[in-house]
Amino acid sequence: MGDAHNVATTSIKQSFQQTPANAVPKPATNGRPIQPPAPAPAPAPAPAPAPAPAPQLASAQRQAPAPALSPAQSPASFFRAMMQKQQQQHNGNYESSNAGGNTENSRNSQPPGPAPQVITSSSAQEPYFTPFSSLTPFIDNWTIKGKLIKKNEPRNIKNGAGRFFNITLIDKDGTDIQATFFDKAVDKWYNVLCENAVYKISKGRVRPHFSKIGVSCLILGKEAMIQEVQDDTIRSIKFDFKPLERVKEMNPNETLDIIGIIHSVGPAVERNLKKGGMTMKRTITIFDNSRVSIDVTLWGEYATKPNIEKGDIVILKQALITENRDQKGLWTTFETILFTGETIPDKNLPELKMIELLNDLGIEPIRPLFEQGGSNPGGNNELKTIAEVKAMEKFLVENEVKYFHVKAYVKSVITRDNKPVFYLACRHCKKKLVEGFLDYFCEKCNKSNQDSIPMYQCHVWFQDQTGYLCAGLFDEAAAPLFGRTASEMLKKYKEDLAGYKEMVREAARYKEVKLRLSAKLDTYGGATKIRYTVHHLSPINYKAASQLLLNQLESLEPNIDTTVRQAIEEEESYY
Repeated sequence: MGDAHNVATTSIKQSFQQTPANAVPKPATNGRPIQPPAPAPAPAPAPAPAPAPAPQLASAQRQAPAPALSPAQSPASFFRAMMQKQQQQHNGNYESSNAGGNTENSRNSQPPGPAPQVITSSSAQEPYFTPFSSLTPFIDNWTIKGKLIKKNEPRNIKNGAGRFFNITLIDKDGTDIQATFFDKAVDKWYNVLCENAVYKISKGRVRPHFSKIGVSCLILGKEAMIQEVQDDTIRSIKFDFKPLERVKEMNPNETLDIIGIIHSVGPAVERNLKKGGMTMKRTITIFDNSRVSIDVTLWGEYATKPNIEKGDIVILKQALITENRDQKGLWTTFETILFTGETIPDKNLPELKMIELLNDLGIEPIRPLFEQGGSNPGGNNELKTIAEVKAMEKFLVENEVKYFHVKAYVKSVITRDNKPVFYLACRHCKKKLVEGFLDYFCEKCNKSNQDSIPMYQCHVWFQDQTGYLCAGLFDEAAAPLFGRTASEMLKKYKEDLAGYKEMVREAARYKEVKLRLSAKLDTYGGATKIRYTVHHLSPINYKAASQLLLNQLESLEPNIDTTVRQAIEEEESYY
């Protein structure tokens, strides 16, 4: 009974453990395959199972799933289909395709969706240009496209080793960059490049721009590739306007973008350079919607720029902040870009709209920026009387200079022994020339100098309601007093001595002027005394002074009486 039961159990197990002929035998727990029973017939032949993926495609499968090789496909056609699919993926086409209608998609194929745009030489419609903000010295192969907005004149290198000139470009993002050409590249490209044209540039060197943190500049030689292209997408330049009141909070040698209205324009004059040569200089006064004004000194080509008149709107990009004896101002440099009138690139600037509104209303500046305070005692810009200035003499110490602002009248010009109010100076160092046997000699330059220039040097008595004061005036401060240049006074002195003396007397007929002067202890011949020097002299602007008084009255009493206002306006119109 027990033996029959065991035989039946064994036959049932063997029947369940039999596998079809087309199946892979499963391993037993003891590591040996289970053998089918001996009397079982041989199974019918079946199709060969699908082989495993070829081991040569293991690396490709890690990058992208590959379709399995079908029984009807040869290995050559299979590899050909794989190469076609990789080429399609490289060109940006990720859609599945059937090679000959028999290639199947693998289970891990990419889901349908928008294919990424890959720029290639065959599919790109627009060449790629490197943005200016991405240029670094570590990029070798670059091509940029920009609009030339400024081209400076060629200059000599300080040590005389060659020449160079600069251009300023902007890209479609409004970012600007400076490019410099040296030596032979000056002759090749200076007359070719034109302002407001768009150029494609390559094969240059990128250098850090040490005057601007985080910005690079370009060095272009004669091997540079420059091609003019037509592009209307580059239209405007980015501005970061700051109000003029911010100048007093900023440090010297910093730059800023400003927009304002020209309040006054000075004459263009020649100035000697320390390294030799001459340049042109002009001073203009501008103000903005804060209604404070500041002096801007234009140098070089901007000093002779035409159509700069009072009431025009001006934009200065990268104007340089300067400081001289506690007084700040603005200068133009070779990096500064000046826009006026029709040259303003964007007529829709919000700041431009505000300035145009002020200009249409005829708004005038209230006060200069330097009258908003100072740092040292007596060095502030508050008007003082002559008695208050003299009272500060006892606080002076050696090697200390104090500055004051005074409103006074011109009492007289000191002329001793009929000496002129000017002297002949060396054109290079501005020192007084010594008259020799045949010509003049410059002791500082140690050479004869026949090419001399006249410069003002005189002493003037000033008077107000509190006292008198004698101060020295030099070239720039004395010219507004006499109303003529020193060269014109020299010509009058040689041709008409009586007329020259009348011109000097005319300058001293109680003109009311505003002075900026300094006081310093001076020791000469063992004696110590106070020496006063006038650094700036200007006639009184009665209209601006009346407006300033009116504003001060309004600040004290907002509801000022109408009759008082009318009286002030009548006095203003009288002057």
